[in-house]
Amino acid sequence: MTGSAGTPNSIIVVPVASCSAAPDPMIAPGAADPLCTAGMPTVTFAQDVAPLVRCTGEACHNAWSYGTLVGKQSLACCDKRLIVDPGHPSTSHLVQAVSDMDSCVGRMGQLEAPEIATIVAWICEGAPDN
Repeated sequence: MTGSAGTPNSIIVVPVASCSAAPDPMIAPGAADPLCTAGMPTVTFAQDVAPLVRCTGEACHNAWSYGTLVGKQSLACCDKRLIVDPGHPSTSHLVQAVSDMDSCVGRMGQLEAPEIATIVAWICEGAPDN
């Protein structure tokens, strides 16, 4: 096959990652999340969490807000896990990505353990919009 100028047409092959079936749930339905422990600090989204999920830098996607995080499926993950699964930090893509724990995208950002613990505590509280 040739193009209009008599040159061969190019065929562009785009590799598509295959998605495997969704993993088995890490937490049995109705069970407490193992990351939620007694004595966790009380945190708020606006004051404590939002500054931690604010994107900066070249590789940044649009900044996250409460409405784009909580109860929304991650389009980056084949299994469409929730970005923030209220009450369940272990199954929340946000926690998985910032801690590089079973993340479908690898580690995102450079948060330190206390900052990750703040996000975990907020999700354990049910991820309130406060």
